[in-house]
Amino acid sequence: TTEIYTLSLHDALPIYTTLRARVMTDTYRGLKTSEARYQQMIHFFEGDDCDILIAKYDSLKGHRKMGEDGKREKVSEEVRTFKQIFKEHREKIVLTLDECHKFKTTGTQTRQLIVNICRFPERVWALTATAIKNSLEEFYAIATAVGIAPLGTMSEFRDEYCIWREQIVNRRGFKRRFIVGYQNVAFFKEQLRPFFLGRSQRQVHEPLPILSTVYHPIDLDAKQAKILTELPLGLVELPPILFKVAGEMFSKDRDPDNEMTQLSVQQLVANHWALLDRNTESTFHTTKLSPKEDALLEMLDGE
Repeated sequence: TTEIYTLSLHDALPIYTTLRARVMTDTYRGLKTSEARYQQMIHFFEGDDCDILIAKYDSLKGHRKMGEDGKREKVSEEVRTFKQIFKEHREKIVLTLDECHKFKTTGTQTRQLIVNICRFPERVWALTATAIKNSLEEFYAIATAVGIAPLGTMSEFRDEYCIWREQIVNRRGFKRRFIVGYQNVAFFKEQLRPFFLGRSQRQVHEPLPILSTVYHPIDLDAKQAKILTELPLGLVELPPILFKVAGEMFSKDRDPDNEMTQLSVQQLVANHWALLDRNTESTFHTTKLSPKEDALLEMLDGE
């Protein structure tokens, strides 16, 4: 899942334009892992061949290392480096953060990343489709992560707006504080409303429009038809599946006789035959549209 979208404002863009997007990869111009990602981000900001760079949180947050004192560093080297890159190119950035409910827990590495890089972009948008139910603390944690703090720090917010209760949590009598409610809620809403765009609880509970379905028959092109004809006959050499475990890449051969594999491959080819092999850049980054992509663009254009 791609989660960070960085838009570079190289020039003033017209209202209707085609934005050129690129997905950050683990290898780049002979470099690997973090060094490859640093260079892609720098090239994106300083070049003019791409308008949007898409990256995963996990690709940017890195890993905190143990220091000589035996303590783990508070912020990873990767976060510090990306923070500096964002600082040096701050005037060019519109940052869009998907799945922003991931920032609701203070102390996590993902939130540390966001806190560090959100100081510099010209604009920041944080998006989520996950409801944050009855928790002003979680809402304010997300807001402060992206640089919105009209009520002060998280510590100040907890003192002024949270109602706490101590509760014994074990047989030794150890006590822990729990939030049991909130106060000054009207002022909280007043201060945060200018920064929030979303549907109210009443709107969420409104019935949805009746779903209507329109079918658009689309013919396969010659290459798609050839692959799907030869696939059941075992004439198509399927590329392996690549996956990452603990930061290390592994590959697994696809079984052409497995029905789920057949179905998965057929779905990929029906969308675009280039999706079958993501690791061959010359074919994966083809400019040729599949019939499905062509039809979707025509529908977006109103044809």
